[in-house]
Amino acid sequence: MVNALSDLAIWESEDDIAESYASFWTVNEELREALAEYTGRDIHLWAVEHVF
Repeated sequence: MVNALSDLAIWESEDDIAESYASFWTVNEELREALAEYTGRDIHLWAVEHVF
């Protein structure tokens, strides 16, 4: 997931591990919410990972 998001220039790791994790989590939640809205279904974070 980290590699896929980096390769697509959606997310980049930061020097601060805590900030990096927080931004990674935020991107995942935004993707989950977008997929849920598009499909009208409840989407689990595992589904987001499988997309990539």
